[in-house]
Amino acid sequence: MLLKKNKLIQATLVALVSSAFATSSFAAQKKDKLGLDDIKFENIAFGYQFNVDSHGLSARMDLSEKLSAQAILGVFGEVSNYTVRGRYHLATDQKWDAYAYVSAGLYTWEDDDFAGENVPAVGAGIGMEYDWQNLDSGFPPITWSFELDVNTADFDNYDYSNFSIGIGAHYRF
Repeated sequence: MLLKKNKLIQATLVALVSSAFATSSFAAQKKDKLGLDDIKFENIAFGYQFNVDSHGLSARMDLSEKLSAQAILGVFGEVSNYTVRGRYHLATDQKWDAYAYVSAGLYTWEDDDFAGENVPAVGAGIGMEYDWQNLDSGFPPITWSFELDVNTADFDNYDYSNFSIGIGAHYRF
């Protein structure tokens, strides 16, 4: 059952990511035709966020110069996570962006030995983000991030609290 669930989720996510790329291209064409140069589409990014114990597809949106919101849908493996983050941009230079974040989410443990368990999780961390276009303006608008993270999720049979290192890659629209 879990294998069927993961295949369905993966197929759905591929379709969503493909449609997002097509929509972005269509929006850029319409923007050029209508002369809407003031509208900015760079504040949304889709990608993948990976930490040692939790990872998944990620969507990020800038709310202001200093604040951004991120949602992570981690449905791969025995422990699924649905997490939201608030990111505060600490410092920015020409190439790197330093940030701190807090997170809250729901972790679900599905195993053949257990009926399943849902627990709330909280976390915090710091990170650095690098934009590929700093290397060459012809590169795609992809950012890479490196994070130090601490989080806690206390299952009945396992304490899922840890300190971890994470990485992420996001395509900006």
